[in-house]
Amino acid sequence: MVLLFSGGIDSFVAYHYLGKPQTIYFDLRTRYAEKEKMVIKKLIPWTVIDNSLNLRDREYGDKAYVPFRNLLLACQAVKYSDTIVIAGVADDQVSDKSKEAFQKFSILLSELENRSITVCSPFWDLTKEKVVKWYIENV
Repeated sequence: MVLLFSGGIDSFVAYHYLGKPQTIYFDLRTRYAEKEKMVIKKLIPWTVIDNSLNLRDREYGDKAYVPFRNLLLACQAVKYSDTIVIAGVADDQVSDKSKEAFQKFSILLSELENRSITVCSPFWDLTKEKVVKWYIENV
């Protein structure tokens, strides 16, 4: 299993929730990448930094939205593991970050790679508030 780690609260809690699996950060070279790497190095310094994607020219808007970012990350993560964890939560509102989208990713990647690939999140039944509450009560 590998956990795609962004340095955000969802992936940080998932790291503890899942028993501290291997973490991977994809440096997409977007406007927040340097800040994310600084946080990652403080929180989980042994995170693998993968530089294979440059999506800077695909981001737009105030929040640096990158269309289909999670799909692109899952495609790259297959080189690390057959089980790819992206910490989505019940109240996520991104088209490629839902339980249904991750199930479709799993089917597609399994067919393309000719092996069983699972893209999942441990938090589909939890809101961000409940994820934080779990962390406060358990870590």
